[in-house]
Amino acid sequence: MPNKTDVLFLAWERPAFTLQSFQALCDGQRDTDVHDLFVYTDGYALPFDPTNDDVFGPMARKVIVDTGKFGGPVACMNDFLINRARYFRSKPNRGNFTVPYFLKVDNDLVLPPGAIAQLLDVAAEHNNSIDLLGIEPWCPELAAMMNPELAGQCAGVALHRHIGGIGLMRYDAFRCRNCRRDSAVPCGECYGDRLNLPSPARDGRYGFTEWQWNRDDLTKAFLNPPLKCFLLDHLPIEPWLGYSKGYVRDGVQRQPWDTYPQELHHLWDWWTGLPPL
Repeated sequence: MPNKTDVLFLAWERPAFTLQSFQALCDGQRDTDVHDLFVYTDGYALPFDPTNDDVFGPMARKVIVDTGKFGGPVACMNDFLINRARYFRSKPNRGNFTVPYFLKVDNDLVLPPGAIAQLLDVAAEHNNSIDLLGIEPWCPELAAMMNPELAGQCAGVALHRHIGGIGLMRYDAFRCRNCRRDSAVPCGECYGDRLNLPSPARDGRYGFTEWQWNRDDLTKAFLNPPLKCFLLDHLPIEPWLGYSKGYVRDGVQRQPWDTYPQELHHLWDWWTGLPPL
């Protein structure tokens, strides 16, 4: 089984959300499940030091910070994959990557304790054949109800056309169709000079979902039953609702699709959160 994963944490703006999300990641997950934790700030000056192990514990010692300005999540992800591959291509004896997966975490996601271990267990149960494993909690039910022709059920997951922007992702999923299952170092068409992910569309913050729609060669699924995780910009309670409205007003967050209905309170009842910044 894949006993570790890399983590890609996108930390641009929204300081109250960023701290809550990062703290939950560090406090609730076993550092032994994480190989490297990459924090991309996209040029933003974080209000805290993610490498401070006095605050964030042993997970902080896994942190690699990139402060470059890229222009949005898709651009950050492109840089992450390209540079990660270049590093391993320079060390041919190490093969492709030291771990098969990375977990993409946006800075509004709060993970429950043990989430990474659960994701790795489900991936192993499916012999690491799932390319993109989503974790947003309402999606398995919606997939079955809204897209019955696209959604199927198998143990631990609900198949779907896309997983959104967060979840456990196989590095090999971003290689070209011809060689992504090969164990050799990726060809130049995959990661080297250009990536198989679209260039950032509009303001650089979109495009990943559309890319997934067009990759019918990938196995995409949601964890089912879902984790008790949630997105801070969807919480219907204060102070998080107020923060979300403020971030939209300031132009650092798009308008959320909707807030969670109160009957989904079990998703966040376990969480007390940190004192707001």
